Amino acid sequence: MDHDRYGLQVMRAARYATRVYNRHLAKVPLTASQHGILEQIAQAAAISLQDLADKLIVERSSLQRTLQPLIKTELVQTMLDPLNKRRALFRLTENGKTVLESSFALIRCAEEEIETLIGKPAIQIPCHESAVVGKTCAQREHCAV
Repeated sequence: MDHDRYGLQVMRAARYATRVYNRHLAKVPLTASQHGILEQIAQAAAISLQDLADKLIVERSSLQRTLQPLIKTELVQTMLDPLNKRRALFRLTENGKTVLESSFALIRCAEEEIETLIGKPAIQIPCHESAVVGKTCAQREHCAV
């Protein structure tokens, strides 16, 4: 059996990177997942749970659990979508913007540490799950299923 499969190596690298990010972000305090959420919300100004889940390529239920501490600590606030009163939108509070801004230096330190050990990423990962799935399906035509 070939032990150099991409899946195992990618999962190990992801766990390692997450530990490094979490160690550096503990000074804020945020986790790597929470930081990613804050960054995506900041880019969108206000975003629905489903749109945020799509951008982060996570399940809504997992995202909701990770969002709760950010709401409780008043880094993120919910508001009603002015176009659809049944839909909630998430946006950063002023405190959330401050924490996010102060975390960027910590993120850069974590990235430098990761690059020292494993180098710069050699592959580009698409930003949306649909891009990943679409490309995979197109490439699968030549594989036996």
